[in-house]
Amino acid sequence: MLWIVSDIMANSPLPPPLLIVTGYLFVETSFRFGVAWLIGKPAAPRSAVISYLAYYYTVANRDRSVSPFAREKGTIVTISETPAERAVTDALLMREALVTLLSPADQARVAARFGYDYRHQSSLIAILILFFSAIEVATLAASRRGHFDDRRIDPRREQVYRLAILRSRPAGSILASRAPFVRKLL
Repeated sequence: MLWIVSDIMANSPLPPPLLIVTGYLFVETSFRFGVAWLIGKPAAPRSAVISYLAYYYTVANRDRSVSPFAREKGTIVTISETPAERAVTDALLMREALVTLLSPADQARVAARFGYDYRHQSSLIAILILFFSAIEVATLAASRRGHFDDRRIDPRREQVYRLAILRSRPAGSILASRAPFVRKLL
């Protein structure tokens, strides 16, 4: 890619073999990415498969080398479907940090349905948001040499307010609108 970009910037003609190889690699990489995305299993490049086959049949000690046609360890084991109640518990566990951002009424619904306790992670999440927003403000101020003008919603003030409220009851956040996939727990 760097070679192609430098040729384009220099207004020199691109060599056809380079374009063919680049096109092939783009198509193969796109196919491998699609396989990995859709099926969930990695796909080796053709050049690696052909090279390993040649190595296995010519040079390798077959007693110690892995056969290219052998099944991978663990692939014969049948994995059953996750039970429904476990799937629900796992869904809450994965989204619990974002549930703390929902309104108190929504948090009460999740608590009634799944046994959610806002005290478990709410303060930690508020502290983390406060910490990272302070880092963002510091880096923006430093990059603009002290001329920091924040006209956006300031999560720092909100998180300080939430930390005070969270001692006695659940508190929602403006940031809940950025986590719409938590709504399926309601």
